[in-house]
Amino acid sequence: MNRMSTKSTGSRLNLLRLKVGWSAAECAYRFTIQANQNITTEDWVEWERSADDDSRGKELKSALDDIAAIFGIEKSYFEEATLPIPENIRPFKK
Repeated sequence: MNRMSTKSTGSRLNLLRLKVGWSAAECAYRFTIQANQNITTEDWVEWERSADDDSRGKELKSALDDIAAIFGIEKSYFEEATLPIPENIRPFKK
């Protein structure tokens, strides 16, 4: 498994999305369905750019259960000091 250092939960989310190959719009749509909470593409991008201690970062942390569910991973993925890149995640094929 590859590992890389990350600075925030938002950057971990961004790396995961890029690994899967989904757009921010696709992630926002999947989150809206999973959480039954409307989120825009702009909201998703702001989560990816957020610092853990700002308001968007705190909002992101409260949404991690649903985010982990849409990617099919454990929530602990976002909590590790060194980020493992899950081997089982494959790019989305259209």
